Amino acid sequence: MKKLLIPLVCVGLAVGCGDVPTGTDELAPNFGVAGKSGCYTVSGVLEFVGSPPATISGDVEANAEIVISTPVHVGGVVWSRYGKQTWKITGGIVTPLIGKTVVWEYEFLSIWPIGQFPVGTTKSTARLVEGAQRGSFTAHGTYNAFTAQARQEYHGVICP
Repeated sequence: MKKLLIPLVCVGLAVGCGDVPTGTDELAPNFGVAGKSGCYTVSGVLEFVGSPPATISGDVEANAEIVISTPVHVGGVVWSRYGKQTWKITGGIVTPLIGKTVVWEYEFLSIWPIGQFPVGTTKSTARLVEGAQRGSFTAHGTYNAFTAQARQEYHGVICP
C-alpha cells in the first residue's frame, strides 16, 4: 500500500503544478469590473439630512429617493426598517448605467446602545429589483435621530 501511495502523491503534485502563472499581471485585481462577468464591484458613501433626496458618491454617483417604513423594535437596542431606494445615476465607473435609474429593496437596522442616543449605528443590506440585471450591497454607518442625518459607507456589486 505504501509503495502505491508515494507515486500517486508525486503524480498529483506534478499535475497540479502544471499551469502556475509566471507573471503578476494576471494576478492583479481589477476593482472596477468583477472578472469577465460584466459586473462591477462598487463602494462609496450614501448621505442624507432630513428627508430625502440622498446623495450617493464614490464608484456610483447618484441622487436617491428613499422610502422607508416605520421603525419596528427587533429586541434589545435594535430597530429595523424596510424600504426602497431609487438611484438616478449621474456618474461613476458603471458607465452603462449613467443616466439610468435603479431601484433597491433594503433592510435598515439601527442599533442604539444605552447612553449613546441620539446617534446610533446603522447596518443595511439591499438587493437590486429594477433598472439593471442584478446587484446587491451592504452598508454601515451612523444615524442621528434628532437631525435625521445618516451617513453610510456602501460596498457591493452591480451588473448593468
